[in-house]
Amino acid sequence: MVGCTYNPALTTAQIFTVSGTVALPAGVVNPASVPLTVTVSVSVEAVPLNPRILSVEVSPAAVTVQKGQDFLFTAIVSAVDGADESVSWSVSGGSAETSISSAGLLIVAANETASTLKVKAISAFNTSIFDTATVTLTDAPVLDKVLQSIVTVPAITDLPYGTAKSAAAFGLPASVTLVTDGGEVSALVNWNVEGCSYNPLLTTAQSFNVSGTVVLPQGVVNTLQVSLTVTVSVSVNAAPLNPQVLAVNVSPSLVTVQKGHTYQFYASVTVVDAASDSVIWNVTGSDGSSTISTSGMLSVGVEESNENLTIWAVSYFNSLVSGFANVTVTDVAVPDRVLQSIIVEPSMITDLPNGVDKSAAAFGLPASVRLITDDGEMSAAVTWDVAACEYDPALPAEQIFDVAGMVLLPQGVVNELGISVISPKE
Repeated sequence: MVGCTYNPALTTAQIFTVSGTVALPAGVVNPASVPLTVTVSVSVEAVPLNPRILSVEVSPAAVTVQKGQDFLFTAIVSAVDGADESVSWSVSGGSAETSISSAGLLIVAANETASTLKVKAISAFNTSIFDTATVTLTDAPVLDKVLQSIVTVPAITDLPYGTAKSAAAFGLPASVTLVTDGGEVSALVNWNVEGCSYNPLLTTAQSFNVSGTVVLPQGVVNTLQVSLTVTVSVSVNAAPLNPQVLAVNVSPSLVTVQKGHTYQFYASVTVVDAASDSVIWNVTGSDGSSTISTSGMLSVGVEESNENLTIWAVSYFNSLVSGFANVTVTDVAVPDRVLQSIIVEPSMITDLPNGVDKSAAAFGLPASVRLITDDGEMSAAVTWDVAACEYDPALPAEQIFDVAGMVLLPQGVVNELGISVISPKE
């Protein structure tokens, strides 16, 4: 299952295929080299939406306003799953002539007698979540504050694998602190999350920057031309390792060997997360005169009395995963087969999700190919040079590329025609 593209950390709907290798039961042979790989299409529904408001923040949290003047407040609402981000505004502590509009514009009456006011923004979606700001009233004109600098936003680290690509999931602050000649002031920041390089489909650890633009509040001027772009460093942990052996394929899967001769078999082991690809070889069906070495070299006994042997390669990491080949024992010499062509199935691999891992298992590359010879078909192991292909899992754009593979010709197959393997396109 690890070889498929499904990511349990994603909340969106996913459609993917799962490949499997058929293990032929004893007594069933595959002389036509029918592909033993099967696939099934699977769909997983999206996580049910749970709209909610995480927080409401009024900016600025404290301000001085001259009587008879206006001041525009901003409500910063953190919402998830499409919850309504609107708020209702209210002001208390003053006379009836002092009011606040539905857009957060505070209008202070010229004859206001109160010295302080409270401005409140209440979530329309969840009225239990709100924030307030303190307004100090003065008779004298309020001078603009000159921006000096913006306090650095601390780095955000150790986010779990599969974190959603959103400001709320990253835990980005809704506001930053401005240092002015009249003290510190909070200000709204608009984060450009979509512009960062983070890809939630990647299983490797990721470190990246998210940029944001500061919105200066009323009464703060930027005569010193301080940059209003802020950045925060974010790091997301790699997916937890889950080493597994997905499949073992023995190549060739069917062969004829003369008594008293040897034959070299190969095992292609598909692994993930650095599981061991070692195998344990054994032979069954022999009268005891035929053996196989730890490297897959079969020695057929001169006096072997059985006509059919089975070669097994059992995963050292997981003994439940194995592959096998069928051997026909003969008394006569076996002539070499001349390679005519090589068939790669599938010949093209398409519709892989963006950010898929750069590995043969993730690409769904076959562990073996079909060899067409002048004396029938047989399978052969192929080693894919995935590292050398042009694919970059960090790029968000569509990518089309080739993966080259080296076919390991089985013993008894010669390539007199100089046939080359053609790799599938991704």
